[in-house]
Amino acid sequence: MDPVRTRSILTRKSTPAVRAWFEGFGITRATGPVRIPAAPDAGVLRDRICLPVRHRGVVLGYVWLLDADPGPSAGRLTAAMEVAERIGALLADEERADADLSRELRAVLTAEGGWQYDMAVAALRTALGRDAEGLHALLCVAPWPGPGTPSVRTAPGVAALCTVPWPARTARDPHPRGTGAGGAGAEAGGAGAGAGGPGAPRAGAAAATAGRAPAGPGAADRGLAGPGAAPPGGAAHGLAALVRLRSAEAPAPALTAATRLRDAAGGGAPSGAPPTAVWAAGGAGAVPGAGHPAGTVVGVADPRRGVGDLAQAWREAASAARAALAQPRLGPVAPWASIGPYRLLTALPPAPPHDRAVRALLAPAHTELARTAEVFLDNAGQAGRTAAALGIHRQTLYYRLSRVENLTGLDLDVLVGAGGIALTVAGLWWTLTRRGSARAAAAALAAVAPAAVIVMFDAANLLWVVLLSLALWVLAVWTGRYALRSTGLRPVRVREHRTPPPRRPFLVMNPHSGGAKVERFRLREKAERLGARVVLLDPEQPCDVTELARQAVADGADLLGVAGGDGTQALVAAVAAEHGLPFLVVSAGTRNHFAMDLGLDRDDPAACLDALGDGVELHVDLGFAGGRPFVNNVSFGVYGAVVQSPAYRDDKVGTALELLPELLTGQSGPRLTARAEGRTLACPQALLVSNNPYRRDDPAGLGRRERLDSGVLGVLGLRVDSAAEAAGLLLDPEASGLTVLTAREVVVDADHPTVDVGIDGEAFALPVPVHCRIAPRALRVRVPRLRPGVPQAQPRLDWRRLRKLAAAVGRTAVAGRPSRPN
Repeated sequence: MDPVRTRSILTRKSTPAVRAWFEGFGITRATGPVRIPAAPDAGVLRDRICLPVRHRGVVLGYVWLLDADPGPSAGRLTAAMEVAERIGALLADEERADADLSRELRAVLTAEGGWQYDMAVAALRTALGRDAEGLHALLCVAPWPGPGTPSVRTAPGVAALCTVPWPARTARDPHPRGTGAGGAGAEAGGAGAGAGGPGAPRAGAAAATAGRAPAGPGAADRGLAGPGAAPPGGAAHGLAALVRLRSAEAPAPALTAATRLRDAAGGGAPSGAPPTAVWAAGGAGAVPGAGHPAGTVVGVADPRRGVGDLAQAWREAASAARAALAQPRLGPVAPWASIGPYRLLTALPPAPPHDRAVRALLAPAHTELARTAEVFLDNAGQAGRTAAALGIHRQTLYYRLSRVENLTGLDLDVLVGAGGIALTVAGLWWTLTRRGSARAAAAALAAVAPAAVIVMFDAANLLWVVLLSLALWVLAVWTGRYALRSTGLRPVRVREHRTPPPRRPFLVMNPHSGGAKVERFRLREKAERLGARVVLLDPEQPCDVTELARQAVADGADLLGVAGGDGTQALVAAVAAEHGLPFLVVSAGTRNHFAMDLGLDRDDPAACLDALGDGVELHVDLGFAGGRPFVNNVSFGVYGAVVQSPAYRDDKVGTALELLPELLTGQSGPRLTARAEGRTLACPQALLVSNNPYRRDDPAGLGRRERLDSGVLGVLGLRVDSAAEAAGLLLDPEASGLTVLTAREVVVDADHPTVDVGIDGEAFALPVPVHCRIAPRALRVRVPRLRPGVPQAQPRLDWRRLRKLAAAVGRTAVAGRPSRPN
């Protein structure tokens, strides 16, 4: 075995000099056998015969024979060329299959959510066949030199490859792309597909391997141009690779493929370290010589079974690649599980918009001031430590800080606190939209950020200022609210109808609702004393509450009532409205929203039974969604999906945290569209349709309706895509992500045949489109004549206007700002 053959087997490629020497015999242009004599000086110790593998005139590789004396006859060479032609046809078919897989994988990674993503996943699943349900790891090689996609044979275990747009503007790698796999092409400039080559060990054997053509002559014809083909400043690309795994605990195939693909991109590979060492050490930082001077890195997503979650896997792989590009110690191969806090940082946009406030500060003329501001913030606003770090006097520091404040209009002390608030809000949002260790890190950030701000202000001797400001702010808010409440607010007046007491009332009571309020307040005994027939629901023997109420009407009941949750009340209320009977609400549920908006006493459900004697009637509206009645609201989107979980009743918080990441980020659940009164709400994450609109005068009043007889539905749509939008929603009641309107009818559609909904807290799956309507004053509700009532809404407090007013007063009241202490 000569040195050329040995090198092609061990390294899967050859030197440019050897490739040029073989190509000098015209193998790239030949259509028949080419005899190549031995050349000991070049390391070629045996004569060879090269059979070009072509398909429709394009060279796809070579078949190499070791020549001997006597060599193969003309007839045998003709038969060998026929075999080479069949190999060319097979390689062309394989290349077309690669192109199909590349197209389907690219469609999955670039599709929007909803039906487009589902269709792309289905097409990829069909193209992969049985491999689709196996275990995979997704890789992101970035930046990739040009839009061309290499063969899946470039690296072992790769099921599909594709190029996608890469957001990072990274310099192109000037080095030529490696050939990837060895074989004959490795010796003669190609990316060989097999293990054979010019140095095949069997003398005179018709041998053996076929490789792909080089990224040289003819490569551009197949769209495989190297990095030099990309125009300066052109669009950047990344390479996505779907790698088959046998076990999630054995990621070596993914890391081997990462090394090969990075080598193919021209980024070089770590030398002398097994790929498992990279994984175990949390990146290449623990591997000697593992830097990536060529600028190409590989992000590796967590393994997943099947292809349904490739969108999230691509986000993980791309984020790991971004982190490795920003921090070379994480690369060149960066598994998602090993980048630590960078999982949170990569959730930020790749190129945030330039801040106008600091634009002047970042000008080249103010480099020294920008450095001063950076060090001041890094040292938590402590003047002494900042001056020591910069090697300047404190007075010099104060002078520079005053210039920074003049340039930007920002108070750096306040900026520290604002940064802490921003980190807290971002941490809370990431806690809801992440899971696993990323969620734990986000929760820790949300807890540590405000504590760190307090420590920083304390160290700067400014904590007392913050506490005093907060106390004054609380006092101002309280006095303002007291002034509003002292203007003579009264309960909302509603029209009452006096009717005679019922003679044969019928009540349904749930003994387990509201923490066993039926038993604690002895509701059954009081109702029976007042002449009512009472039926207790037995959870061990479920029954149809609607049929139970209908049977009571057939038996002569002249009033129907419920002591239980709002869902049960809605079912019986629909029967009462259908037969024109009065309906009695007993606040024995957990939250009793309907009872609260009727003005009933939620703390004493027994008082509701007084309506059987001294009572009046209120005529209120009743809502319907897909034909099902509701007294409070219908929830679509996030809450509608959460209540579907069987675990929701026993663990509401845990179930919500488990489901929220996919629901809030659009990775699961249908894409909703709501139409109401000529307006369209596109893709809301949460949609609430209520029986009469909810008040929005104060966050504490959210969930209360001032009237139940307005004859319109309330519609509230919410869409939040980032931590910044979540913060804006909390600070601004008129945020763009919140839509509030009223309508008599609302139609909710989705890209799925059914949609999960929560009707008065009960889980249902309704076919789309779901028509929501309101029946004005269809329900006669009997309530006690003496009851707390519904408090009138307070005048709305416009926080934005108040903030502007306070800022204007502050500017006019303060003549100047005192200088900083020494």
